[in-house]
Amino acid sequence: MKYMARLFIVCMIIFSANSSKADQILTSQTLHSFLATMPDVKVLANKMDQAGKDRIMGDSMNEIQSGNFAPYISAVTILKGSYPSDYKKLGGVVTGQGFTSVEEWAAAGDDIMAAYMRYKMGDGGQMTMEAMQSNLSPEMMAALPPEARMAMERGRVMLKAAKEVPKENIDLVSKNVAKIEKTIDQMQE
Repeated sequence: MKYMARLFIVCMIIFSANSSKADQILTSQTLHSFLATMPDVKVLANKMDQAGKDRIMGDSMNEIQSGNFAPYISAVTILKGSYPSDYKKLGGVVTGQGFTSVEEWAAAGDDIMAAYMRYKMGDGGQMTMEAMQSNLSPEMMAALPPEARMAMERGRVMLKAAKEVPKENIDLVSKNVAKIEKTIDQMQE
């Protein structure tokens, strides 16, 4: 159950944060720097008004629906355009951990989350999800309620993102999974 909560968090909140291809090779330093920003990012997110949080979540889901797995970059784009004060505060947090920009930080976050998702799915999980999706005919998709169709489309996008994750990133995540999951758990508190 805790795994499902983590996966949900990965796929939804850290959606608190245009299109990342999740194909940059991550370094250990980048991963650790990103994770080090999360306590301060949580504080900033908690101070943000609910309308802003809802907008970021909604727009992130729309981005996924349109085929882009880039929750952090999507959130940063919204912050920059609509919440410049929050964007500036986030810039102070992420540059303090060695990132050159909020956008660089967001791209790293998207790459880390894609690698984590791919690691947790494993080869068997990915093949199972691909098989399930390939067995759904257009007629079956049309018969699903709108919410279920949207969930299936998000799953398709996430599968595509998982396929594009470099092996080096999956290996890095596998060596740091305990620290990543501890950070995700702390973000949920």
